[in-house]
Amino acid sequence: MIPSDNVATTADAPTPEVMRPPSGLSSLTPAGRIAALIALRDAIDARVTVEKKALIETLTGATETQSLHTPFGDISFQPGKRRVVIDQDKLLEYVKRVAPDMVETTTVINESVIDSYRATLEGDVVHLGDGDFVRASTGEVIDYAYLSNPSTTNIAYPASKEQKAAKAAARRVVRDNMERFAAPMLEVTDGRR
Repeated sequence: MIPSDNVATTADAPTPEVMRPPSGLSSLTPAGRIAALIALRDAIDARVTVEKKALIETLTGATETQSLHTPFGDISFQPGKRRVVIDQDKLLEYVKRVAPDMVETTTVINESVIDSYRATLEGDVVHLGDGDFVRASTGEVIDYAYLSNPSTTNIAYPASKEQKAAKAAARRVVRDNMERFAAPMLEVTDGRR
């Protein structure tokens, strides 16, 4: 017999309530909730690191601080700085050529540039770009200076009204959706609370 639209079938019968154990963060102990939240924070921090690296790659070669506009507020990008480094051995060879009287020999037979003259020469270094250096006072090309490796690039999210609004909205999203965020993670624990 084929059921008609007006006839109830067993598929339409109410299903009995099945007792399910509580699920989600609310079913965890306070220690369990803290552990779950720390795990989520660590996952978000790891993702932020990946996105920072991607941003740095897109800005490779940038030498100036930049403000990048987003709907959530500006992101500040400050490239790593490279400082001038003096190769002391090459500086000594240079001074031996141009001002040998500014070289001192110690009793251990250890030659070095007199400190005051070293400071004068180091303060006279000008970087022309592309790794080329000259003495500012003479214009002479020198080989005893070079650029260090860049320092750490800095990416910041400075306070703004857009940032405050985005953070407030993010807190609401986290508060309202925490159970849903944590559900896949809790499945991994096999019910251990």
